[in-house]
Amino acid sequence: MKYRHLFSTVLILIVGVVTAFGQNNTITIPDVSVAKGKSISLPINMDNTSDVVAVQFTLTVPDGLTLNTATAALTDRSDEHSVTLQSVGGNKYMAMVFSSKNKAIKGRTGKLLSVSLAASSSLEEGTEHQLMLSDVIIGTRDGSNIVTGFSAGKVSIAKSPDLEVSQVVVKETNVNPGATIGVNWTVANVGGLPTTGGWSEQILLKDADGNTPVIVTGFDFTNYWVGPNRTNG
Repeated sequence: MKYRHLFSTVLILIVGVVTAFGQNNTITIPDVSVAKGKSISLPINMDNTSDVVAVQFTLTVPDGLTLNTATAALTDRSDEHSVTLQSVGGNKYMAMVFSSKNKAIKGRTGKLLSVSLAASSSLEEGTEHQLMLSDVIIGTRDGSNIVTGFSAGKVSIAKSPDLEVSQVVVKETNVNPGATIGVNWTVANVGGLPTTGGWSEQILLKDADGNTPVIVTGFDFTNYWVGPNRTNG
């Protein structure tokens, strides 16, 4: 009888250990890419083997990256859940997903919410910036935190064409109606990639009173252009 009781106790312990190792309740943010001066939708994913009613975490972003807290939105995994996202200083943002009815979040894997992430135009193309998750809570109905892991990826600043106009020279200083104007300008591709989809260049004319400029002519280009500078006129 003594041995049978011992065997039962060991069996219960083994089942408990197997159950614990079988749990997978994680929050992850994948690697993403964004052009400087632009915004993207940043996904936050959750995988869960247990029923989850609430989630909380802090996301820290590097200098030059910002989250638009007003854009935080849940996916169709929500079952009358609410989400709040607020800046808590030091490039940190705290997110909370909760249910006033204590309902479980739908599904077992995939995107839970998203938020708009913006990259400053001062960031250098080709650089990578590490996101960081902390204070992660994946909560059950009884208030337990069942998180088993979390990870955040990197934000890559994408390379792109960047055409810059300079050295604009107008040859005439006084022009009569119907006369021809000579204009020269230089265009440089200062971006990290060649053009692939073409571009347009336009000449606008504005009077001395500063009225709305009028397009007087334009040029469309469809060729693949890496550089160097090109002068028009």
